[in-house]
Amino acid sequence: ESWERFLPTFKKSNSKRPKKKAKAGADKVATPFPPAQTPRKVDLQLESGEYFLSQEQKRARELERRSEQQAEGSKASQERRNARFKAPKEAKPAAAAPAAPAAPA
Repeated sequence: ESWERFLPTFKKSNSKRPKKKAKAGADKVATPFPPAQTPRKVDLQLESGEYFLSQEQKRARELERRSEQQAEGSKASQERRNARFKAPKEAKPAAAAPAAPAAPA
């Protein structure tokens, strides 16, 4: 008796498209050293001096930073709104073509 009806059937994987060739571009130069470690959040705070500030000072600094950003944003949006009211540039009137001197007859 044949057991083939119980065995899984797989489709043949012949693709119709040709396989893409790998690009022979510039190879990356392998370095023996790993990239420099990125600083931690605490390291950045130590550098800026923020680590030693009290909670109130941190909050005040954050509020000041936000208000500066908000002022810049409102200034930019105000300029965008005012741009609609600017007069368009006027085209310079084309000077009348100078009259050609009469050719002697």
